[in-house]
Amino acid sequence: MHLYQLSSVGTVGTQQSTFSSASALGGTKASKREQHQMAELAILRVKEKLKGYEQNAQLSVTGHVNYLIQQAVDPVNLSKIFDGWQPFL
Repeated sequence: MHLYQLSSVGTVGTQQSTFSSASALGGTKASKREQHQMAELAILRVKEKLKGYEQNAQLSVTGHVNYLIQQAVDPVNLSKIFDGWQPFL
C-alpha cells in the first residue's frame, strides 16, 4: 500500500491550477468544427484505452493494472476528488 502526504496548501494549489486551466479552455466559445474535432479526439482516446494503449505504448494486462493503480494513488489526482465523497461510509 502506498502512503502519501499532501499539505492543504499543496492541495488548494493543485485544485486551483486545475480549475483555472479548465476555465481557460471553456472560457472561449469553440466553433462547431473545433467542438467536432475535440469530440473526435475524445472518442479516439477512448478507443485507445479499450485497446490497452497508455502513453503511446500497448500495455499488458498486468502493466495496465499497475498503471491504473499508480494513477489511483497519485496525490495530484487524489487532490481533485470531491470533498463530499466518503468511500469509508
